[in-house]
Amino acid sequence: VGANVKAVVAPVTVEAKADYAVFGKTVDTTTKVTYAAEKFSAYAKLEANMKFADEFAMTKIAAEVGVSSDKVISGATVSLGWTGADFAEGVEKKGKIAAQVKIAL
Repeated sequence: VGANVKAVVAPVTVEAKADYAVFGKTVDTTTKVTYAAEKFSAYAKLEANMKFADEFAMTKIAAEVGVSSDKVISGATVSLGWTGADFAEGVEKKGKIAAQVKIAL
């Protein structure tokens, strides 16, 4: 069983998704907020997965954020993002921060 919702009030877009596996007794959720400005766009995303077996358990708490622009440098897209973090079992998996420039030739 699942549900998806998307709401847009420019310049903000909010997306949410939830899935429940009846026999697996799991709930998987994702929420993403995007801000689209004239010169850049930015987003924040959170995924949380839960298991309701004999005991409740958080099996995933993943967060990521990013910002990008193709307006700052002519002919290039620059971006900065934090991905790969999962705090379900502590703070050991902190993810990585990546900066990127793609240049059109």
